[in-house]
Amino acid sequence: MDHLANLLSHIKNAQKKKLDKTFFRFRNKKCIKSCSILYDLGYIGGYSLSQHGIFIKLKYFNNRPVIRKLSLCSTKGNPIYLSRSDLKSRGKFLSVVHTFGFFVLSTNINNDHYLTDVECLMQKCGGKLLFFVG
Repeated sequence: MDHLANLLSHIKNAQKKKLDKTFFRFRNKKCIKSCSILYDLGYIGGYSLSQHGIFIKLKYFNNRPVIRKLSLCSTKGNPIYLSRSDLKSRGKFLSVVHTFGFFVLSTNINNDHYLTDVECLMQKCGGKLLFFVG
């Protein structure tokens, strides 16, 4: 079972229902790191951990969800890895994408840290492409 895919779907479904907050009942490192980066990028209002899961405060602007698009890029059966040169060669493409959102990658820097594509370029590293948020 892919908890990250479930988390992303859970957030999308909660925003469709216009909920202020939601509870995701799985608590693992991937989901916590994903919530952390969504919070750091300003796409969710906050998150808190409980013994049984994660409370996520959703964010809206003018009664519309801040997250317009949230999609999983890699799956267990089809992982997508991008090297630093892949990110550099996609620079023009990524500059267009950044007006709409960010790619999130899992890197082996700082104990499997999650970084955006821009941060990966600054850190001069690549990683496994996880999801797109916009």
